[in-house]
Amino acid sequence: MTTSFERQTTSKRSYKRHRSKEEIVANILKAAYNSATKTRIMHRCYMSYNLLRKYLNYATVSGLLFYDHRSNEYLITTKGVQYLDYFNQYIDTKDELVLKKRLISKMLENDVDSTMLTLNPEQMVC
Repeated sequence: MTTSFERQTTSKRSYKRHRSKEEIVANILKAAYNSATKTRIMHRCYMSYNLLRKYLNYATVSGLLFYDHRSNEYLITTKGVQYLDYFNQYIDTKDELVLKKRLISKMLENDVDSTMLTLNPEQMVC
C-alpha cells in the first residue's frame, strides 16, 4: 500500500518556478525518506549546497529529519512523515480549488454570453 507522500516523486522543477519554504522542506523529506546523504538530497531536490545546508538545518532543528553520524545520512522522523502527509493534503486541496475556480470562471463566461442575449433590460438585476 502506498501512502500519499510516496506517490509523488521529486522531479526537476520547471524553469523559473519559485518554490515555497514548505515545498523545499517537503522535497528534502521525500528525498531522505529511505535515508540519504547530503549529496543525494542535493541532486534529487535540484538545489545548491548552501541552500541545502540551510534547509537541512531547518528540518533537523524542527524535528523533521534526523542526522545519523555513523552513516552520514539523513533519516525522516515520524514528525517528518506527518509533515509530508499534511503537505500532500494541502497540495491536493489547493489543486482542487484551482480547478473549481476555473470551472466557475468558465461557467460565468458561458452563461453571461448566452443569458445576456436572451434577457430584456427589465429582467437584468444587479
